[in-house]
Amino acid sequence: MPVKVLRMLWVLLAGGAPLLQASAQGSGTLLLDPEVLDVQSARLPGIGATTGIELHEHQVIRYLNGDSANYSTRSLDDEHWPIARLDSLADTSTSKVWWLRYHIQPDAEKMQGVSVLLNVVSDGLIEVYLNGELCLYAGRASLVDDDRRARRSITGLRFACDGRPEVIAVRLTNTSERRLMVPRLMLQPMNSDAIRHSSIMHYGLFIGVNLLISLLALIIGVQERKDRTWLMLAGIGMIAAFGGFAGLIDEFELDFGMPAIWFKYANIGFLPWLISLVIIVLRRLQGQRGGRREKVLLIATALMFAMLVIFLARIPVMGRGGIIINGELSIAEPLELFLAAVLVLSLAVYFVGALIEVVLVGIRLLRAKGYERWVGGGALLGLFLGSVLEMINGALHGPHHSWLGRISEYFSFLGIPVSIAIYLAMRSAKNNRLVARQRDALDLEVQERTALLRSERDRSEELLLNILPSEVAEELKNTGAAQARHFDTVTILFTDFKGFTQLSEQVTPTELVAELNTCFKAFDGIITARGIEKIKTIGDAYMAAGGLPDPQHGSPSDVVRAALEMQDFMKKHKAEREAVGKPFFEMRVGIHSGPVVAGIV
Repeated sequence: MPVKVLRMLWVLLAGGAPLLQASAQGSGTLLLDPEVLDVQSARLPGIGATTGIELHEHQVIRYLNGDSANYSTRSLDDEHWPIARLDSLADTSTSKVWWLRYHIQPDAEKMQGVSVLLNVVSDGLIEVYLNGELCLYAGRASLVDDDRRARRSITGLRFACDGRPEVIAVRLTNTSERRLMVPRLMLQPMNSDAIRHSSIMHYGLFIGVNLLISLLALIIGVQERKDRTWLMLAGIGMIAAFGGFAGLIDEFELDFGMPAIWFKYANIGFLPWLISLVIIVLRRLQGQRGGRREKVLLIATALMFAMLVIFLARIPVMGRGGIIINGELSIAEPLELFLAAVLVLSLAVYFVGALIEVVLVGIRLLRAKGYERWVGGGALLGLFLGSVLEMINGALHGPHHSWLGRISEYFSFLGIPVSIAIYLAMRSAKNNRLVARQRDALDLEVQERTALLRSERDRSEELLLNILPSEVAEELKNTGAAQARHFDTVTILFTDFKGFTQLSEQVTPTELVAELNTCFKAFDGIITARGIEKIKTIGDAYMAAGGLPDPQHGSPSDVVRAALEMQDFMKKHKAEREAVGKPFFEMRVGIHSGPVVAGIV
C-alpha cells in the first residue's frame, strides 16, 4: 500500500503519461463510445456472457511476424499487414514473436476521461500497448480454459480522445512449438457486471472483515479502559476499512456528493496514521509504552499528515475522474512541483523507516512465546510483504491491475486485521481455559469442603446422640433449647464397681481407662438393644433410664433384664481376667421406678 500511494503521488506530480500526437492509419477502425459498450454483448473464456465489445467481431485485425519497437506506435502504416483469422495465425515456426494491431476511434466528447476495461485471452506471452505505451504484460495470468493453455488478463485503459484514431498493439510471444491462436480482446465498461461483482466481492470482504475486527476490538477496549491498545487496534481496522471503501469508490467512480478523488486523498492522508498505530501497538504488545521513539514517531506522522493535507488542498479539482487541467494531470507552478517532490521524498523516507521499524518489532514479536506473535506476523505480512508484492507488481505490470496486485491488496487490507482476529480468538480461548480451570478447581474445593463439613456434621451428631436422646438432640438443633418435660413412670438404673478405688491403685491409669471403656461399651450395647437411654457416666458409675423420652420404650422389665445382662457380662469378663492373672471389677446395680422431670441443663 505505501508503494501504491507513492506511485499515485508521483503521477500527480508528473502530470500523467504523455500522449503521442500523431495520425492513425489503417482500415477497419472501430467507432467507440460508452453507449456502445453498455449495449453490446460479448463472451470470453472465464467471463461468459457480459456487456462489452469483442474487437475481432467489429474490425479487421492486421498481424505481422517479427519484432520491432515501431510496431506499437500510433503512427505506423499497417495497411500492407496481412489480415488475421480468429482460429489461428500463420505458421509460427517462422518467428517466435508476432504483432497485431487494432484501430479504435473513440468519441472525443463521450469518452473523454472515461476508463474502460480490457480483457485479453491468449495462449502465449502477451504485451499490450495503447498508442505506443505499455499497459499490460500478461506473462503470468491465470489459466481459465479447459486445455489449461489460454490465459486471461485484465487492465484498465483511458484513451487520448484527441479526435484521431488510436491503436491497441499486441506483441505475442510463442514459448512452445505449437501454433498460436489469435488473442481475443474485449473492451468493457468499468462497471461491467462480471468485473463489478468480482471487485465488489473483494472490496466488500476488505471492508467487512476490518469493520468486524474493529467492532470487536472497540467492545473489548470499552470494557478494558486501562489498556488503550484495543482502541488502537480498532483504529487500525477503521482506517483499513476506509481504505477498502476509498478503493471501491475510486474504481467504480461512485457518487457520494463529492468527487471520488477526495476519498483517495483521505486514504493517502490516513496511511501514515495507520502505520504509526501499527508500530505503537506492536511496541505495546512487547511491553514498551511511551518513550522517546514513540514520541518521535507521532511527531513525524503528524508532520507527514500536515504536509499531505496542505499539498492536496492546493490541487484544484475540476472533475470526478481526477485532477484535470487541459485534459491532463498537471501541476503548473515550478515551486509547487519542487515542494511536491520534497513531499514525495519525505514520504518515501518516512515509509521506508516505518517499514523497517515494523519489520524489527514484528520479528521480535514473532520470537515471543505469547499469542502476540500473531499480530507481529500479520504486521509483517500486511505492510512489509504487501509492499514488496506491490513493488514486484509495479515492475512487471506497471500501474495496471494483475493477480499479483490483488494478492498484495489482500495482504495490505487483511494481513493485520486477520492476525488481530486470530490473536483475539486465541487470547479468548486461553482466558476461557483459565476460567474453566479455575471453575473446576473451585468446584473441586467446594466438594472437598462440603464433604469435610458433612463429615464434621455427622461426627458432631454422633457425639451429640452419644450423650442425648435423638428426640432431645433434634429439638436442640432446631430450636437451640430443649424444654423440660414430666414423665409419670421412669425406671432409673445405676451401676458402679465394688472396690474401684483399691483396684485403681493396682493398675496404670491407661489400663484403668481401657478397662472402664470395655465395660461401658458393653453396657451401651445392652441398653441400646432394649430402648434404654444412657444418661451419663461419672468415674466408675453408669446411669441409664428407661421410659424416657419415649414412654413406649424402656419399661421397668426391660431395665431389669438389661441389668441382668450387664451382670452376666461382668461375670464372663471377670473369668477372662482371672484366667490371665489380672485384677477385675465386680459390678453393683440399683434400679428404681417413679415420676421424674427431665430437661437439659
